[in-house]
Amino acid sequence: MNKESRMTMTTRSGKVEIYLVSADSIVTVNWGDGSESKIGKFDDDNEYYWHPSLKHRYSDKGTKHTITITGENIVKLDCNSNKLTSLDVSLNPELEVLVCYGNKLTALDVSQNTALEQLICGENDLTELDVSANTALTRLSCHMNLLKALDVSKNTALTVLFCEYSHITELDLSANKALKELSYGYSPLTALDLSHNTALTKLDCCGIKLTELDLSRHTALKELNCERNQLTALDVSNNTTIAWVYCENNQLTADALNALFETLHENDVYNDFDEYYYTKTINIANNPGTDACDRSIAERKGWKVE
Repeated sequence: MNKESRMTMTTRSGKVEIYLVSADSIVTVNWGDGSESKIGKFDDDNEYYWHPSLKHRYSDKGTKHTITITGENIVKLDCNSNKLTSLDVSLNPELEVLVCYGNKLTALDVSQNTALEQLICGENDLTELDVSANTALTRLSCHMNLLKALDVSKNTALTVLFCEYSHITELDLSANKALKELSYGYSPLTALDLSHNTALTKLDCCGIKLTELDLSRHTALKELNCERNQLTALDVSNNTTIAWVYCENNQLTADALNALFETLHENDVYNDFDEYYYTKTINIANNPGTDACDRSIAERKGWKVE
């Protein structure tokens, strides 16, 4: 027997926009000011799909409104950029996708959402985030928060992690062997062990004062952004599928850049997502050797040097 889900959120005046998905329920949205919206059941042939957005504009300024959403089997909620100050999803154990970025949240409890697969909660004011109960999580984006620590040791199914622009000083990814996309730039981290994350296809490690970066085991890597570090050498000889390298604003001399060019591969690299051939690009701006290096080494291999 299905149980009714209930979630509440508090926001100040302004336009509110919510996306909901429920497999087999009439969902009711009480906007907290006396008005209400209902959406019906969805087509059985399309078990889940985004319902057209529910929109509401408050007429009274400066007042907080508590929005209550009820309905059976609510599996997806997108309430991004709504100036929310609180969000309670504790009565939604069936929730699979939660998108709440760009709000004013200082706390978020997802301990009861054990079915959660995607959590997109960046651009808030979170100081803590406990995802230990979310063992089904495959995508976590918690960038631009006030987090000082992040424990993803229980999230072994994680394939995407974005935690850039944070206050995280240590990050243990040894349990996340399925990780394919990682962005942890512009944080106090100065080193990170990626030896267990050999499935990575995209890596963004900008602005963390790295002096070394070992990519020898990351043979699936396609995109690398390591700009604004303190690298004096970079070797991508084992990264046979790499097509984008952004290494500007490092400490690469002309000799170091020429050595890097020698490790680039001539292979055509197919981008499965966008379904076109990359224009292979390497950006070397603002390195000590930018002007004196021999760009033709890379260009002869079909690379565009910026």
